Amino acid sequence: MRPLASISLALVAAAIGFGASYYVSSVKSDREREDLALQGVLQNLAQIHFLELHDDATATRLANINLDGHLQQLVESEGHNSDPQWLAAKARTLNAVALRWEGRDLIKDLGLEGEIAEDWAEGHARNLALLKRGKAACRAHPEYQCKTAISPSP
Repeated sequence: MRPLASISLALVAAAIGFGASYYVSSVKSDREREDLALQGVLQNLAQIHFLELHDDATATRLANINLDGHLQQLVESEGHNSDPQWLAAKARTLNAVALRWEGRDLIKDLGLEGEIAEDWAEGHARNLALLKRGKAACRAHPEYQCKTAISPSP
């Protein structure tokens, strides 16, 4: 995929995500917002995996920014869904993000500096705490069948 097409695709996805989150925040219940935020995280994980398979670093960076945004939405709406199957899916999803980001300094990877990095770091720290809770839920509930490592890309 050409870099310009990748960047365009990522920007369109981010714009759609922003518009959808604005709409959702105005009409959805807290439980629905939490569910949609988790759905966004799953979509971003799939997108990042696809982009990494095609060695598209620029679009992968943009997708990681979008993923961080969906995690922030999940942080803001967390705690409204107590369905056991949903909680298991949430733990598996957060665990997968945690494994993907493990040992990485995402702010450095994204090339963020100065005031932008400082502003972004606060929300990102809350997201990392959410990921840590997801991993802890996986350890506490072996029946969730969470992965312990990300499979290498072919």
